[in-house]
Amino acid sequence: MTTAVDLFAPQQPSPALTRLRRLSRPFEILFAGLAVLALIFLAGLAVGGAIPNPYLRIGPHGCFIAFSGALAGTIPVTDMSLVTRAVGLVAISSIFGAVAYAFWNLRALFAGYRRGEVFTEGAVAAMRRAGAGLIVFALAPALTQPVLRAVGSLDRAWFHGHSVAALITGAALFVLAAVFALGQEIAREAEGYV
Repeated sequence: MTTAVDLFAPQQPSPALTRLRRLSRPFEILFAGLAVLALIFLAGLAVGGAIPNPYLRIGPHGCFIAFSGALAGTIPVTDMSLVTRAVGLVAISSIFGAVAYAFWNLRALFAGYRRGEVFTEGAVAAMRRAGAGLIVFALAPALTQPVLRAVGSLDRAWFHGHSVAALITGAALFVLAAVFALGQEIAREAEGYV
């Protein structure tokens, strides 16, 4: 009796890979939504800082959106000079642009996972870019604070707990990217010994 084996039959993905692909889709959607939301919020701040209104306010503890009247110790952003608002827009753009960039690259990472691309150059690059975005997001408030003060901004809030969390997470993504790169190197070496 003869048994025929199809050597070119497509292999079924492992259950772990199938599960990873299924679980990655919600995160891909989540990070895409967060990236878009960050850019929408940035656009809203840009418009709110250009059009006179009493709702977008600034004070020593940061910038606020006040829908129910004036907050004590704050003034409308549009009461500040045009130069101060322009420098503030650059600072806010660096913060929200960086977090949108990080979220968009996390979306790309999970999109790759959904396609079954786990330990790839693309995954390593997406992790590094997301990590860089989170680190810029964490450091931008402190780095832009001297310039903001020099142009007369009232905002003195430059240190936030979420900045520490973003800095640690961004650094951890760089370490994970190094782990993935090492895994790729080990896999290439193993293929050479077969």
